[in-house]
Amino acid sequence: DNNLRLDYAKDLVARALELEPQNAAFLDSYGWVLYRLGQFDEALKYLLQAASIQSDPTVFEHVGDTYMSLKETAQAKDWWRKALKLQPDNKALKEKLKD
Repeated sequence: DNNLRLDYAKDLVARALELEPQNAAFLDSYGWVLYRLGQFDEALKYLLQAASIQSDPTVFEHVGDTYMSLKETAQAKDWWRKALKLQPDNKALKEKLKD
């Protein structure tokens, strides 16, 4: 999350995914590292896979953030709304949905 040692983090999570390829947390982490590296299309693949395995507000928010980076605003807001349903007190999500 701090944009430090992203390549190292990517390698570590890739190894974890080799051991557990259907682990939603690992998929989300890998997608988020790719997002932080600016590889939005590739990140989205992993994040959507994580979201299909587990309903988690953080994963849903990451999917929304990635869609927004891809300039797909409607998709981004749909995913942020899904996240907000699971976490109704999330101020950051409410702020993202203000527009």
